[in-house]
Amino acid sequence: MERMFKKNRVMIVPLFFIILLAACSVLSKGVEVTLSVPEFPGPLKDKIVSVYFTVTYFGPGGSEISSVYPPETESVTLTGLKQNNAPYVLYPVIMCKGSPVIFSPAGGIYPLDTRMDKNGIGLKLSWEHGFEADIFRKLMEQNVDTSKINLKRLYVEVDNLDIGNPWLLDKVYIAEKLAGGSFRKTYLKKLSVYSVNIPAAGGDWVMNNPFSGVYTAKEDMGSISFNLTPGFFILIELKSLKYINISVDASGGYKYIKYF
Repeated sequence: MERMFKKNRVMIVPLFFIILLAACSVLSKGVEVTLSVPEFPGPLKDKIVSVYFTVTYFGPGGSEISSVYPPETESVTLTGLKQNNAPYVLYPVIMCKGSPVIFSPAGGIYPLDTRMDKNGIGLKLSWEHGFEADIFRKLMEQNVDTSKINLKRLYVEVDNLDIGNPWLLDKVYIAEKLAGGSFRKTYLKKLSVYSVNIPAAGGDWVMNNPFSGVYTAKEDMGSISFNLTPGFFILIELKSLKYINISVDASGGYKYIKYF
């Protein structure tokens, strides 16, 4: 009887440790971080009021998660993927004549944008790094391993361009090149810029981009001229929240639809 008890005990102990190791392995994939929500920068500060914002990130299991938060939220604590170069992307949303308008995002990437404080791991979101975080999000959606990309050098080279607005860069081209797992300065290709003239009612207007200037249309002129890259844009009047959808093609031709 004693021999049988010892034999059974030997079989149970390894099973317990296997379960324990498996549990630790799952837990090690997650890391709790607290995101700080940034204010709009420069000319848009105190002019744009979000009705809500969404945060998109990758959970401990590697699946993409999106959560919605009220505009007064100052920080968000999440458990994300414990992996090098894991992005967190914040999209502000405002309502224009009953329609949601999404701004280009703020972002941060774990662990390079993190810091330790008394409350744990803080992850600083910024408008400047929203461009890179959005690229890394799209790469991870396509199951690209972003962990070995030299993110620090990417940050430095984008900053060194000193273009003020990183969304002037060709995000699609950069993502295609980064998908190979490396980074070179030559990947930072600028988009072509074209002159656009849009008829608009009098008032102060902004683009749905955190680096937008404030464009004033006078009643007697009724139009705004600026330079845009190929793509889709939304021009918003700050007081009335009227808006205009603008599309610019690869050759500089453009169309617009007014929502007044």
